[in-house]
Amino acid sequence: MNMANFKLQNLRIPGGWEVIINKFLDVDVTQYSSDDTIWRGFTENILHIRSTLKKKDIAIDLG
Repeated sequence: MNMANFKLQNLRIPGGWEVIINKFLDVDVTQYSSDDTIWRGFTENILHIRSTLKKKDIAIDLG
């Protein structure tokens, strides 16, 4: 399966923040077994947001 078939996880980002990178995928893990080849396509779940008011960045890595 192609990773492009997965949708991005819906995010609720408050006003004053800009999304720079969003790689949080919405995947129903119950659809795949632990030895399925789909898991080879996952690398990192990363979210990078920036405050438009204070010019501060926040990066979250769940990978």
